[in-house]
Amino acid sequence: MAENFLERIHETYLTQENLASKTAVYLELITPYNTREVSFRIEAAALVVVDMQRCFLEPGYPLYNSNGAAILPNIKLLIEYFRKRKRPVVFATQQNKGEFVDRGEVLRFWWPGVPLEGSLETELTDGITPLPEEKVIPKRRYSAFYATDLELTLRTMKVSQVVVAGLFTNVCVEATVRDAFMRDFFVFLPADACTSLNEELIKASQSCDFTGRCGFRILLVNQMRHICSDSFDIGAKNQLVNSRLCCHSSGASARLCRPWVHFLLMALGRLGQDLVRAARQKLRKLN
Repeated sequence: MAENFLERIHETYLTQENLASKTAVYLELITPYNTREVSFRIEAAALVVVDMQRCFLEPGYPLYNSNGAAILPNIKLLIEYFRKRKRPVVFATQQNKGEFVDRGEVLRFWWPGVPLEGSLETELTDGITPLPEEKVIPKRRYSAFYATDLELTLRTMKVSQVVVAGLFTNVCVEATVRDAFMRDFFVFLPADACTSLNEELIKASQSCDFTGRCGFRILLVNQMRHICSDSFDIGAKNQLVNSRLCCHSSGASARLCRPWVHFLLMALGRLGQDLVRAARQKLRKLN
């Protein structure tokens, strides 16, 4: 059994109290990369929830991540939003048949403990319960696509856009996002519904060359209500930020997260939409 190095790198950097402010600052930092438009269409989307399991979220397990508690309420909100719109929700869970059956030498070296099929630690954490028609996909490696039928499931459900949320941002979430992109899915990540073992890992992820160049998009969970209602207009679109990962940063300014700021942005977006429509009507008359 490999040394549990996770205990040395684990730090509690994220709480429900600072989640919004940290997320707002990161979104501000990636503004220069916000150069591509990808329209979110709830009628074409599915939610993939990654590794929200007891072994990652409950103290006492070798893989425990204390930061997961901060995003749990937002994960539940996302699940609720997709269910209300009758869109697919898929749960991917890390588990193996046995340490020397399908875990592999490399994975044993890097990660301590073996969440085994059928054990309590592989179960989804309290408060997250799949409906009878919702699929739980066991995965053997980081990506929810690797050696699973996730792609088959999404294609069968006529899904072309994927919202990915869960644990850990720089490991299983990122691997799933990359694989989704490689399979021609448009990917959207709620920045306040993903986290990692410490903030340095998040910063390292956001500095990758992948950032802002592949059409991935970051949004906030509290924006999903606006996106999922009626139609996706410019007002909602302006709240989405082009990039590739949901990451958190430090030194946040709480004032950026006040609710009136978001409503102001929405109002400005709708005003812009009205101006665009008026301009188009004038051009039609001139032509």
